[in-house]
Amino acid sequence: MAYTADGDMAGSVSGGCVEGAVAQTAFEVVKSGKAALLSFTATYQAAWDVGLSCGGQIEVLVQPLELTRYTRERNALLKGKGYSRFMLATRSKEGPIGDTLLVDDEGIFFSSLGEGLTTHAIEAFSQVPLTEVCGSFDLEEDGETLTFSFSRQRTRPQLICIGGTHVSVFLTQIARPLGYATTIIDPRGIFASEKRFPHADILTHEWPQEALQHLTITSETAVCALTHDPKIDVPALEIVVRSPAFYVGSLGRSSTQTQRCQQLGKLGVSDELIGRIYGPIGLDLGGKLPEEIALAIMAEITAVRYGRSATSSRMLDFAKSH
Repeated sequence: MAYTADGDMAGSVSGGCVEGAVAQTAFEVVKSGKAALLSFTATYQAAWDVGLSCGGQIEVLVQPLELTRYTRERNALLKGKGYSRFMLATRSKEGPIGDTLLVDDEGIFFSSLGEGLTTHAIEAFSQVPLTEVCGSFDLEEDGETLTFSFSRQRTRPQLICIGGTHVSVFLTQIARPLGYATTIIDPRGIFASEKRFPHADILTHEWPQEALQHLTITSETAVCALTHDPKIDVPALEIVVRSPAFYVGSLGRSSTQTQRCQQLGKLGVSDELIGRIYGPIGLDLGGKLPEEIALAIMAEITAVRYGRSATSSRMLDFAKSH
């Protein structure tokens, strides 16, 4: 959440339950120029006073936003570059908090930390699994415990749909508000029409083996083969399964998956690479409508992107196990 000296706010911390208390502290931080850490725990009366009656604990770091840091983060976002942000949230000894470190693939591009502490923070962060997009870690420095919060600002994810099918229409509609850039590839112009896909970022009527040559596929790319036509799906799968795409899915029932597996094998694709393909595509939600299939696919893509297994839980089971 951003707060200005004029009292304007943008964004949210918790969806509404602690915003009032945070805004008051932000007003004080703007005047003093010193960061503050707020802690709300449901066992304390203060948590009930601000509306945290649902339980749990929230810690909020309120800090002045340095213009240099803001400009560099903004430039990185505009260029579509991913980066990681570290913030000194707590320390066991009295001292300033709120110092920030920004790191991208090319190295440090902003730091208000000392050189030694910067090195130690990056070393500790390198041990954090890539699937963890935010969290915290502790460092021991000169007999003091320092806690850093971190967040990964990933590049904009991309969804490539092979085939301008009815499922693709709904899948790309779901993906856009989730931040995905969407691409439709289908040599059949009647399917991949602007009328059907006015919301798509890229619409191409090339064959997949041609279109994929000039599209950049990264570790933030998901690809879905959705035509049921082996002349279109198989060449696409052969290419993207060798790419860094984090998700590759294939539409079709079990018999179709068997055929695709055999066809890819004949093209020299190894079992290890074929093992990357999710098929039948999507989580088994039981829905049959195109809208429901699209939802199942996007749910699976989301789970894979964040390294989670898509399992359901029941209140009673959860309560007894905890």
